[in-house]
Formats: sequence, structure tokens, C-alpha cells
Amino acid sequence: MSLYTTEGIVLKHRSMGEADKVLTIITRDGGKVRAVASGVKRPRNRLTGGTQLFTYSDFLIFSGKNLDRISQCEIKHSFRKIREDLYKFAYASYIAELTSEFVMEGISNPHLFFLLLKTLYNLEKEDDVELITCMFETKLLLVSGLCPHIDKHCIVCGDSIVAQPFFSAREGGVICKKCAVKDTSSFKVSLETLKTLNTLLRIKFKALKGLNLTKKEKKETRQILMSFLMYHIDKKLKSMYFLDKIMEN
Repeated sequence: MSLYTTEGIVLKHRSMGEADKVLTIITRDGGKVRAVASGVKRPRNRLTGGTQLFTYSDFLIFSGKNLDRISQCEIKHSFRKIREDLYKFAYASYIAELTSEFVMEGISNPHLFFLLLKTLYNLEKEDDVELITCMFETKLLLVSGLCPHIDKHCIVCGDSIVAQPFFSAREGGVICKKCAVKDTSSFKVSLETLKTLNTLLRIKFKALKGLNLTKKEKKETRQILMSFLMYHIDKKLKSMYFLDKIMEN
């Protein structure tokens, strides 16, 4: 076994046996890591604090044949307030699961690591969790090289769209009414929503407070991002069922 140190954020965990958990961690320099935290389900275990969901910690890890094993961890930021707020917890769970889908094991992705970290800091201190989630999804597509085509020209035929744009996840972006007839999964969006998406692609988190979106713009933005992401993932994330329940209430 070799020993290595890394800083990481806990994306998810599952029980293993009576006292252990297997953690999925996004690390700054080593991509996604799966590691066993021994005894964390027992009271007063020294690893418990640093291995909770969304916690940002320094880890000392033994590299194993099948699974790595956490030897030590020291909390850098716990994000406890997110775990204590059901609404924020639901969104953070979705964000973490989405991150896990886009980061590879053993392949460094510092851009995604720091995007997640910035998102969690903003989610903890700000109230508009839906807008923060839209920002994360937009930047996730940007750093992953999967940005949809969003302008006033149809991605299929190239015609200028002057009235009613549609969005097609299958085609990869905005299409015109004529081409939308051939794609039953496409849906109407407003020109204002396209402007919002282009703005999100350009700005930083600190500029979010200056955005005043209508309910329609926010709803359409989420619809575009969710449809595009789910098309590429090709499945519905487990956390989305929980998020859907929270949003109903």
C-alpha cells in the first residue's frame, strides 16, 4: 500500500458493514476517489466529522487494490449549514451527484473541483439556491466542453430566429419553429431566457446578485439546462426524485 495526501469534497457515501462507509470524493489533483472510512458509524470516531456529505477536508489515504482507505482527515470547511437546511441539502445533493457523473476516477479535473467548491460556498450563504444551481449547471457544461448552441440562429438549418425559438437537447441547442416540428422533445423558450443563459456563461458568482429574473425566465433556464444535462447523462439522477419532492412543497 502507498500513502498519499489530497484535499477533497465528499460527494456521496454508502454503508459497508456495521460501522464503515465507502465515500466518493472529488479531489483537487486526482479526480474521483472511492475510499473506505473505517468505523465512522460508531460514536466519537475521529473520521466522522471530516467524512460527512459536502465536507471539504484534507485527507491522508492508503491506496488499495480495490478500494482506498482513509487514514486521517482534517476539516477545511464543513458546510454544516447546508446539511441542516432541507431545501439547500436537496439542491446540494443534486449538484454533488451531477459532479460525480462528470468527474473521472484518477483523472485530475481542478476546474470542476473549484467550481463545486465555489458553488457550495455560495449555496451556504445565499438564499436563491435555484439560481445558484443554474449557475453551476451552466459552468459545468462550459468546463466540460458541452455548451449548447444558444443564439438567434437555428443550429439545424441556420435560419435567423426573429420570433419564437425552441430548444432541442437532441440537436444541441436553439432551433426554429420549422425544425422543431421534426423533434417532438423540443420546447418553446423565450429570447429573454436565451439572454439569461448567455449572461450566466459570462459572469462570475459574485455577479449573481445583480440578476433579476422573472419566474418564467428562471423556470425556462432550469428546463433548458436540465434537459440538456439529462440528455448527455442518459438517465435521471437519484437525487432528482428528492429534489422534485422538495420543490412540490
